[in-house]
Amino acid sequence: MERSMRNKKSQQEEHDPDNNSTKIEHTTIKNLGVNESIKFTFIDGNTYGKKAISARDGTIEDVYGVVFTFLNVFHELRRSENNWEFQISYGEGRIVSVAINPITQTLSLNFSAGKQELIPRNFGFVYRQIIHMQQPSGYRYKVKALHLTSITHISTMTASEIASSCPFLESLKINKCNGLEILDLGKCWRLRTLTILDCPQLKRLFIGSCFLWSFRYRGQLPCFGRPVPNMFVAQDALFDFRQGPGVDTDIKSYDFFAFQSIEDALSLTLCRWFFEVHT
Repeated sequence: MERSMRNKKSQQEEHDPDNNSTKIEHTTIKNLGVNESIKFTFIDGNTYGKKAISARDGTIEDVYGVVFTFLNVFHELRRSENNWEFQISYGEGRIVSVAINPITQTLSLNFSAGKQELIPRNFGFVYRQIIHMQQPSGYRYKVKALHLTSITHISTMTASEIASSCPFLESLKINKCNGLEILDLGKCWRLRTLTILDCPQLKRLFIGSCFLWSFRYRGQLPCFGRPVPNMFVAQDALFDFRQGPGVDTDIKSYDFFAFQSIEDALSLTLCRWFFEVHT
């Protein structure tokens, strides 16, 4: 009888997204502390409804704790394979949208919502992938893909900490980051997919030794900060340099050694300007 009731309750939870999302909301706030939870809007992937949970505006430093608390709660309570999304307000009208795809184990952080700077400040982004022999304490949900959109000088430190705290990360996508000048991926041994799109101020790109299935880049031709003799792209490579070289790039003395990593790729896409360089 008790087993039958438990099964019935479980089935009701699976078919009642509102009940399940309420559980996630309440558990998230409980784990953060009622008086310390920050303002965020929970978007149910099943119903596309929105529910604001307001306690106070947080800071950009709070975002790290909220994201990983939610990931752990989501791991414990999720009952469906639908995407889940919420928004965090971290002060002065700034908002980050956080989305989770449980099927692909993808975490997406989009900083484009809310207040934006008219003239973005320049900044750098450093990714240090930490290799763990076992799953870190307190970390339950394995993020295998991370998408970062519209990082700014305000959010770059938090985004870097989140990326570096995902020890199982295999795919990294960075796009539409105005002001991003230096991208340091010097320690990215586990990565298998790397995508960098539409970062118009990017001047220097550091990539460490890695074996990539896919490497896609769209934007101005950057300078590679150091030789990458041990980077290898096996399947898919795309380089879209139609915008030409960056302002500080001297094409006459440019070292194309880095592109030897793509010579054995099964699929290679090179856009027009790349060919014009060699004519």
